[in-house]
Amino acid sequence: MDILKEKLDPECFRKLEAHKIDDDTLTLLKEKDLSDIGIVELGPRLLIQSVIGKIKLAELYSNQPAVAPSTSKTVKGVEDNIEVKKPLYKLLEQDKKFRKVLYSKLDKGIVPEHKELLQMVRILCREMTGEMMISHKQPSFEAKQALAIELLDTFDFLECTKVCDEAPSYSLFFWKNGGKKKSEHTGLIQSHIRNSAKNIHPDDRKYNRNKPTNIVVNVPSETIRMAETIAQIEATAANFMSIAKCMADVNCLHQMLLNEKKSAPEIVAVLPHIKSYNGRMIQQAYERFNQKYDKDCDLKKVFGAGLLTEKNLFTLVADDHLRGCLRIMAALTRRGLKLNPSTQSTAIEEEMAAPLIRWTISLGEQVARYSAESAENGTIILPHIICSGGQYYLYFGGHLIGCGEISSHALDCFF
Repeated sequence: MDILKEKLDPECFRKLEAHKIDDDTLTLLKEKDLSDIGIVELGPRLLIQSVIGKIKLAELYSNQPAVAPSTSKTVKGVEDNIEVKKPLYKLLEQDKKFRKVLYSKLDKGIVPEHKELLQMVRILCREMTGEMMISHKQPSFEAKQALAIELLDTFDFLECTKVCDEAPSYSLFFWKNGGKKKSEHTGLIQSHIRNSAKNIHPDDRKYNRNKPTNIVVNVPSETIRMAETIAQIEATAANFMSIAKCMADVNCLHQMLLNEKKSAPEIVAVLPHIKSYNGRMIQQAYERFNQKYDKDCDLKKVFGAGLLTEKNLFTLVADDHLRGCLRIMAALTRRGLKLNPSTQSTAIEEEMAAPLIRWTISLGEQVARYSAESAENGTIILPHIICSGGQYYLYFGGHLIGCGEISSHALDCFF
């Protein structure tokens, strides 16, 4: 209190004395307490919090037990009835870089930001990851779950972070099978352990995933001749089934071109019907390359959910599915950034949307502009969707693929 008496103005110090705040109770003060006793000015509040932080650090270095402001991180001894810090609290307190988060947020019942939660998990998992690097064996599911439960026992207010109503209180940190019958475990602890396991040398890992074996080295000459034949067939409605079947028959040629990292124009030159039928050939090719593709997955529901995020953005985009997709992309791009969506102008929104979609009145002029930029500056125009006159087109490698009037179909072809 002597330090505060010297530095605080007399009026603020008298308020502390009037409420009988002394050396024993000073470190128990929280932001709300200062407001309740009438200290509302920012300067004195910062000064008081600074002194409290220095007192706590001094007690830590002198091995004296610091006064704990929250029972969620302490337990009372049976014999001497004194407050003893819980093990995880001690572990976090030993990390100098994390003390600020510990004292300013966790001690006050404030949920840290995502990056601070990741930092906390890294600290708490050090022993697990250390043992894993020695034994080359990942921690058991029981050990990871026990750590998550102990974390919630230490800071019970973190229950508000649970993934959903049906999830356990500690689900943000670890959730067996992600709440499903058969699936990978989820949570910050699981993610950190999995990422740390990548540092184990492949020869020392208990399990190694086999690399894909569906690499095509060469294709039969008959397949090449078939590709040349179907390239000459006109893409009419009557020929749809024939062309679709032939495209499936020459799939190994398509796979070889991809393995050889051929450019989009080179692939289109061999298989021109990739551009046909409003993107249907692209969708069918994707399904052939991804045997586990869920055909029942409804992107419209995903885009519909996207409408609930970033509600102030892209309000001028009339199409619901497209607006939902843009808002999802904006939310992912803006994670960790403190921006005010209401300040975004239309020009900025168009720039944010450009990696996905661009609007134009004249499709021909837009493509000509791309060609000029590529010729003059060597600019590479990345694939995106173009909307012109209510029609959607995929643009890639100088080629246009018409996708019709349905935005969700165009988005499915693009992704």
